[in-house]
Amino acid sequence: MKRFAFFKENNFSLASLLLVLLTIIVCLFIKPSVDVIKWDVFGYYLYLPAFFIHNDIGLNNIEWVYDIVDLYHNTDTLYQFAPSPLGHMVNQYSMGMAFLYFPFFVIGHIIALFTSYAVDGYSFPYQVMMFVSGLFYFILGLIYLRKVLLHFFSDKVSAIVILLIGLGTNYFQIELQNGLMPHSFLFALYALLVWVTIKWEKEITVKNSIFLGLLIGLITLARPTEIVCVFIPLLYGVTSVKELLIRKSLLYEKWKYSLTTILVSFFVGLPQLIYWKALSGRFIYYSYVNKGEGLDLLSPNFINVLFSFRKGWLVYAPMMIFSIIGLYFIYKNYRKLFLSITVFFGLNLYLISAWSNWWYADSFGQRSLMQSYMIMAIPLGALVASSFKAQKNTKNSVWIIMGLFIVLNLFQTRQVTKQIIDGSRMTQEYYWSIFGQMSPPTTEQKELLLIERSTTSVDKFLNQENYTLSFSETLDFEESNDAHIVVENARSGTQIFRLDKAHSFSKKIKKEFNFLTQNDHAWIKISFWFYPTKQWKESKMSLIATFSHKGKDYKYRGLDTELLTNIKLNEWNKIEMDYLTPEVRSGGDVFSTYLWLRGEEKIMVDDLKIEVYNK
Repeated sequence: MKRFAFFKENNFSLASLLLVLLTIIVCLFIKPSVDVIKWDVFGYYLYLPAFFIHNDIGLNNIEWVYDIVDLYHNTDTLYQFAPSPLGHMVNQYSMGMAFLYFPFFVIGHIIALFTSYAVDGYSFPYQVMMFVSGLFYFILGLIYLRKVLLHFFSDKVSAIVILLIGLGTNYFQIELQNGLMPHSFLFALYALLVWVTIKWEKEITVKNSIFLGLLIGLITLARPTEIVCVFIPLLYGVTSVKELLIRKSLLYEKWKYSLTTILVSFFVGLPQLIYWKALSGRFIYYSYVNKGEGLDLLSPNFINVLFSFRKGWLVYAPMMIFSIIGLYFIYKNYRKLFLSITVFFGLNLYLISAWSNWWYADSFGQRSLMQSYMIMAIPLGALVASSFKAQKNTKNSVWIIMGLFIVLNLFQTRQVTKQIIDGSRMTQEYYWSIFGQMSPPTTEQKELLLIERSTTSVDKFLNQENYTLSFSETLDFEESNDAHIVVENARSGTQIFRLDKAHSFSKKIKKEFNFLTQNDHAWIKISFWFYPTKQWKESKMSLIATFSHKGKDYKYRGLDTELLTNIKLNEWNKIEMDYLTPEVRSGGDVFSTYLWLRGEEKIMVDDLKIEVYNK
């Protein structure tokens, strides 16, 4: 009877939760697909089959990974991994998500063992159970979101907030199309963290301390930048400097419980430290080897993250404007929550904005902020609660706008599923051209999008007619140099460059991005001539193109001549490669191209040339 009374008392929030839950589940099963271990998820997940099935956590025999990719088409390139200083392949993702996937992997593994499916970590039972894992954490997150909201607000306020978050933000689209990414899982963990924090603040016990440490450890291990979550329990209930000092004294006085939380968090992260040490030689290893992206703490992109039509948070989730405004009502009416929420929100937004390619990933708006919606639901609730007390015109205006934002979000989610809204190439001009449109975009509209970038390691300049040659430069090797030799049959002039053991690299053509273009991209056609003899395949020569940021290469591309066909011996052959400039970290980043002899046979080259095309 007590349980029945609880649901009866809070029936609005329960109905709201069920509405969001059923809406998303119905949408998921309209076109069901359990082919979910792909792209980034492939990297997060690979720890499990690598360790438990292939006994190869260091990917020393990477052939099995290639076999899996060939069979299941999980990814176009293995961007998820890179060689460490010790030569091992290191997963760029930390293993927190693998921990969260683990119980479902075990069930899938058992099913595969007792059926005819392949026991490889990727066959149908594993895919199904991974899909189920996403549903589990999605439901868990909603349940604890409701519990937290009911702790602070009335049933009606909680019901409204659940609807606003669940149907009025890109939470809805992320759950539909990116449900196995960390964001949905972290949303659930944050909901649990807030709930345990509430209990911990009331009574510091061993049980609460263990759960707190476990959640902080898992959240941070899933995404290291989520370490900012520690400020939620640390500052919860603190309203002044005096209370901050009291909290410090309390943690010192209860040092056994504080130490318990710290130790549990440490032991959750210990497998990652051991993994890094074994494969890289370092306990702390920065696994993102792509120098085209990274934290630029002194150059945060706040304006772009918040307002850009490409991925602006408040452009594609305008409902969260009310959550930010709600911080005022938190300060005014729920003071003990203000410091923890504000510090968390500010630091979280700063770290996301400081990531150099702030637009990262194919997504509807800023999916990297989705997990924080659990925290930001609280100031949203404070605003909704205050609106009940506002003047009728103000209250009605707020509710009408919120209703319109829900309609807009659901409509634009549909546009995403129909590929009208693009997940990575949006511009302001394109956004307004397709606003309210449900038919496929026209060719003219698509021209308003940002340049489409290849997901493979090969660029193809297919629409050269839309560009204009703006600059060219040729390195003809006519200057004096040890490896510049005079020959009668030089391609041009009198000298060529001979690549050999002593001179395995040619001179480079180097240009800053800002010199190449004032736009967001340029196409570069790179060519050179080489004179092959019958040993030319053993020469193993490569044409290299790359950008560098502070001396570190990114978008490194190579064309290996030994893989070419239709090469004519004992005469000059022209080799060409297309190269699309990357989305650079800085306008001062440097493009360079050169020739590299990887083998031992001598080979003659001439006229290394770049042609730069701009719109």
